[in-house]
Amino acid sequence: MKNSLLCILGCLLAMLLATIPCLANAVHAVVPTAVSHEKPLYIVILEAFAGGLAAVVTPYVYAVLPITLSYISVVSKTGRHKTLNSMSYTGSLVAIFTALGLLVSLIIGTTGLDKLTHHWIFNLFFCRIFLGLGLSFLGAFEINLPVRLMHKIDSLIGVESFKGIFYLALILPLATISSTGPIVGLVLVFAGKGGIWGPTFAMAAFSVGFCLPVIFPSILNLIAKSINWLNHVKVLLGFFSLLIGIKFLANTDMALGWNILDHDIFIIIWIMLCVMMGFYMLGYLHFSNDYVTVKNIFGADYVSLTRLFFAIAFFAFALYLLPGLWGAPLPRVNGFLPQVHT
Repeated sequence: MKNSLLCILGCLLAMLLATIPCLANAVHAVVPTAVSHEKPLYIVILEAFAGGLAAVVTPYVYAVLPITLSYISVVSKTGRHKTLNSMSYTGSLVAIFTALGLLVSLIIGTTGLDKLTHHWIFNLFFCRIFLGLGLSFLGAFEINLPVRLMHKIDSLIGVESFKGIFYLALILPLATISSTGPIVGLVLVFAGKGGIWGPTFAMAAFSVGFCLPVIFPSILNLIAKSINWLNHVKVLLGFFSLLIGIKFLANTDMALGWNILDHDIFIIIWIMLCVMMGFYMLGYLHFSNDYVTVKNIFGADYVSLTRLFFAIAFFAFALYLLPGLWGAPLPRVNGFLPQVHT
């Protein structure tokens, strides 16, 4: 029992470490100032729910979730048993993510992370994490959790008891943490503007959206019809992870006073990454882990309207950043940019 409890706490800590870079922004968003305004809680819940739906279409979640649901279906002896196991599995996922949100709310309430998140060691550590995630999503290498941890949890999995189902639910966010981590972090950033208890409600709403395929398995069939989009999501997550990693590298540079990654160089790198995302969506950029391109009715490669609109959005954002090289204000991204004189 003691080992099981330590395993649960260790897993929650691992999930927290994957999202802790966003806590600093959440702290600043929650601490009241003269110009700060809390976001309505229902907006936070809706945003988190949308984040949970977005997490479902990430490649690693889609790879693990159908196997898990098939396992529950096969080992369940009766239809009633299957329904109870599915409900227990869903409730366990909701409890896990809500517990993570509650932990974040308690940390935000103490506001003790502000000094830590400005330290160069902290920023360099998470710079390496996000740059590593980005390169992994782009096909440079694969990231796997420690084998001993996965074997430990796997030995506790089962459907004969709620405890076994809980561990079965726990393995999903752990096995897909590289896909869900950036989305969970983004949800926590927005949830920080909903008050101290915003992250708790947000993660509960996130878990509901995340669990929809368990409640309605037909959703997975819809995703299967758009298998190429799973790869696009993975590559875009890779680019977004690189964008975040560059931000932490800039924080490290500023903390150490190197003045290498200054305001202009930072904007140039972001512009280049946005342009590369645009070319990728148009099909002019390929990676080693790309799927076969889709053919039209004439057998030729083509760009769908959805990909086209995404490309337009990325190119537009790159053009939006461009005047910043000449000192123009960029109010929508000022919170991410280094100071003009660093």
